[in-house]
Amino acid sequence: MNIAALYPLASGPLVWFSVTFFFAGCTYQVIHFLRLTRPKPPPAALPTQPVRLVETVLRHTIGFTWPGKEKSLALVSLFFHAVLVLIPLFLLGHNIMLRNAIGLSLFSLPEIVADRLTVLLLLCALFFLLRRLLIRRVRRLTSFYDYWVLGLAIAPFATGFLAYHQILPYQTILTLHMLCGELMLIAIPFTKLSHMIFYFLNRFLLGTEYSAGPGKRTFS
Repeated sequence: MNIAALYPLASGPLVWFSVTFFFAGCTYQVIHFLRLTRPKPPPAALPTQPVRLVETVLRHTIGFTWPGKEKSLALVSLFFHAVLVLIPLFLLGHNIMLRNAIGLSLFSLPEIVADRLTVLLLLCALFFLLRRLLIRRVRRLTSFYDYWVLGLAIAPFATGFLAYHQILPYQTILTLHMLCGELMLIAIPFTKLSHMIFYFLNRFLLGTEYSAGPGKRTFS
């Protein structure tokens, strides 16, 4: 199959379909979350405590209170997830396409910065893969689905890296990059990748020990 022949489809209708499906899926998940929860009544006699947002995020996201090995994992995970969002949003090539499509664009990272961040992202993915393969307790909990989700998240960045450096046939790799990115967008709301949505809902709306504040909602 000539993947390059799919370029007009991948760069046109599939872009709009995947973006629309992504936002529709995210909206559905938010509405579903709100239906499963209810507003949390304020405490009757307890004094209002200040919300220490930065401290809470550092403590429970970066993992300053965790032991050594888990702290390292948390730091790698934090970097991985941050770059996973930053590169697609602030990549120069993506912003050029965005400006051509709707006349607006975001701030763009220098190409060399985006390239080096992509390399670090791929190294983080390799770290996660080796951890699942080599650590027995993690390997026992890992299924084919976990490997598939990791590959799905990394494929757009790996193919984008190959396309940027023009490794392998450029048109084929560029088309494959677009298809992988569109598949990832479609999958986000309804796979494990949906934690990019629920992370913020859980941290800022639910009242739990991991919340950034007292929380405004609780499970019904």
